[in-house]
Amino acid sequence: MLYAGWVTVASVVNIASWLESLQITLAPFAANIVLIVLGALLLILLMKRNVRELLLACIWGIAAIGVQQMQVAGNSSVSITAFIVAGALFIAVVIHAVSQRTSLVHAITKRR
Repeated sequence: MLYAGWVTVASVVNIASWLESLQITLAPFAANIVLIVLGALLLILLMKRNVRELLLACIWGIAAIGVQQMQVAGNSSVSITAFIVAGALFIAVVIHAVSQRTSLVHAITKRR
């Protein structure tokens, strides 16, 4: 899953590079919407498929978007949104991991 996460991040970067080569830029509002929808879709994947490793790679990519936007545009709304989405996803991964750990401990102790 970690590899799939890296491929997902690389695909987003490739699409962004292609759009930039065509001189197509997203308005900050549209970029914020894309980040929020991406975060929501990743949360759904976490809940339905238990893909924490994929989310960790995507969190890294979203945080990198925030850093890049901070360097390019200063304190832009896109960088703030990227950091908020990355933080929310990280918290969701931690909560999911703790809840799965509890069910794993119950499954192990039940077998004994």
